[in-house]
Amino acid sequence: MNVESEYLNLLKNRINLKEIPFSDRGSRLLIFQSNGYLTIRLAERWFKREGQLSAYRQRPPLIDQWMFSDEQGNLLEVQVTTYPHRIDFETRIGTFRLAFVDIETLMLTLPAAPCTIQFTANLDKIQTDRRGGILRLTGDIRRNVAYTTNARIVSHATAPVGTENQSVHLYMDASEGGKALLLNITPRLGFNRYIPEIDSTMDAAEQRWHQWFASAPQVQEEYRAQYYYAWWIMRAGLISTRFYTTREAMTPSMIHYVGVWQWDAFFHALAYRHVEKHLAQDQIRIVLDHQPHSFAESKENDIDLHLSGHTHNGQIFPFNLIVSKIYELGYGYKKSGNTHYFVSSGLGLWGAPIRIGTRSEIVSIVLKVN
Repeated sequence: MNVESEYLNLLKNRINLKEIPFSDRGSRLLIFQSNGYLTIRLAERWFKREGQLSAYRQRPPLIDQWMFSDEQGNLLEVQVTTYPHRIDFETRIGTFRLAFVDIETLMLTLPAAPCTIQFTANLDKIQTDRRGGILRLTGDIRRNVAYTTNARIVSHATAPVGTENQSVHLYMDASEGGKALLLNITPRLGFNRYIPEIDSTMDAAEQRWHQWFASAPQVQEEYRAQYYYAWWIMRAGLISTRFYTTREAMTPSMIHYVGVWQWDAFFHALAYRHVEKHLAQDQIRIVLDHQPHSFAESKENDIDLHLSGHTHNGQIFPFNLIVSKIYELGYGYKKSGNTHYFVSSGLGLWGAPIRIGTRSEIVSIVLKVN
């Protein structure tokens, strides 16, 4: 299955699966390779369970020690090739390919041969069925993993590893060709166990990434490799609205800092305006309006922060009382819907160089995103 896109070929093997994981827009799934096997980590903060915001850095992978074997159970040597849209695992029995179906679902295509997938899951419950199985993490944090195949299952063995982990050994006969294994990792109770058509799924993954890179402004040849790698980061680092944000947001690092910095978001917006204008708008929305009008318009457009001045808070008593009657907010802070409003009394003066009953001010505002 050749890769036609010049952009995807330019980034061939740039995702090394060690310091740089395989991921996709909106997904919290991070795929690594270590010591000859794959791991899948979640870029999620589990504060209720771990009590620390940064504990996800040391948390064991949700899926660990993922390996490929032949029909006799012999581990297969793997030659790995990565692209932004997929990973190829070349073995002596054929090639396995991994790509995203959606932000919670991975598809692994199987070579036309009997093969075995084995892995360890850091989840405490498991239930198998004729298509694969369902693993569950119970307690303060709940996560579910459903693995499903359309290949004939020859044998399917599971065993507990300690009290909180499960080992899975799935032997499948995919000799007919056109077979795959679907892995759905989700906090929801409903699972995606539908295996879509393989070629169209792979083509769709390639087209999503190709169109993203093609939308970016062109640069000189000497800068292209690093330039499009930066654009890969700008897409792979986006967090979906499904995970506690009202709009798509770019994280500083899916490995080291899962959060949103508004200072960074300003610069991200400058880049996103070239590829998707709504993404630029979604990074940060601040209105600066000298006079404290248009509050309703800011609320309707889901503005994050509306800043105004003009009133000087009346400057001289009792004009501050009059200002408070003229404007919806003549001075200070209020929140309506998702919009925060602040009207400053300002540093300077109007007319007479005097204030009575009001103060000049320089306002420092710290933005935090939940």
